[in-house]
Amino acid sequence: MRRTYTLVAFRTLVLVALSASAALLYDYTRPLPAFCQSGGGCEAVRQSAFAHIFGVPQPVIGLLAFVVLLGGSFAAHPWRAKYLTAIATLGAVLALGFLAIQAFVVHAFCYLCVVVDSSTVLLAALAWLHRSAPEGNDGALSNTSWGMLALVSVLAPYLFAQMQPRPEVPAPVARMWEPGKLNIVELSDFECPFCRMLHGDLRKALEPYGDRVHLERLTVPLPMHQHARTAARAYVCARVQNMGEAMADRLFTASDLSEAGCRAIATQLASGGLDLAAFDKCFSGPDSETMVAHDVDIAKQITFKGLPTLWIGSQVLIGARSADDIRATIDAELGAARRPAPQVPQGWLWGGLLALFAVAAGYAAFAERAREPRRTA
Repeated sequence: MRRTYTLVAFRTLVLVALSASAALLYDYTRPLPAFCQSGGGCEAVRQSAFAHIFGVPQPVIGLLAFVVLLGGSFAAHPWRAKYLTAIATLGAVLALGFLAIQAFVVHAFCYLCVVVDSSTVLLAALAWLHRSAPEGNDGALSNTSWGMLALVSVLAPYLFAQMQPRPEVPAPVARMWEPGKLNIVELSDFECPFCRMLHGDLRKALEPYGDRVHLERLTVPLPMHQHARTAARAYVCARVQNMGEAMADRLFTASDLSEAGCRAIATQLASGGLDLAAFDKCFSGPDSETMVAHDVDIAKQITFKGLPTLWIGSQVLIGARSADDIRATIDAELGAARRPAPQVPQGWLWGGLLALFAVAAGYAAFAERAREPRRTA
């Protein structure tokens, strides 16, 4: 394979990796991902300890590395043969390591990470092929044209991220909405440590919005938590008296969620309007179990992927989040409701970029080939 073809293939693959890295960086720096679905493999990788290296997001490192590889491809061939191959090989080793981490440590794959890591491995293979390839030129595209393509590959994901369709809201969630309000639906377990972490941040995040917020909570006690179902029964019994949030505030911070502990909390709330006799009748009877089972059944219809799960309008957050993240999501949801963006599926982005890269690569390789004088036998 001539140097022209290996070099064009190398540069084209760098463009692909740049696009995927730019999309990853967008998701890493926003409270809501635009390219990777919340709760999936991308979320697991992004929340892992391997998502940042010395505090720097991995996509930033990836973008810088691919810019170096593209810039190095413009150097003279002796430099490319010596240094570009070494840089690409080091990148391939690191990429294989990160693929192994996803497989054996995180136990989840981020599809954009896989694209980036696979591209890096292929770039190393192309660098070695280019090093020993027969003579050839750099193709028909100028270095400036390649630079412009690189700019497009980085900017296009950001621009298209602004036009992603708002996710569909599950019907069980939408049925709990109140018209004209900022609707938030929470799925949680009162003994779940991450749910407890979220509760304080959620309250802090909601303070500026006052009565504009309509919050619905579904209690989903997990079997591994000894007193979660007891606490859930206490919550639903307070909820029927419109004291659910007051009860939830105490359950999320209480150290004792046993029946005695829940009754003690109910006694504290009696001074705030809780009918203690009605609460005890509900808590001791079958009604509390029926209401908890109803909450769990709705949660199963939503097919949530972990606790806590927080629906903020059409946006979903999974896991404990900071007050700043929650507030940013609320503002994004309110902004989207006021100014609906044109909805362009991301398939158009990837299809368009791949088509552009393919056309550019074809021109770079074969237009130059057509200019070569014909060889006669």
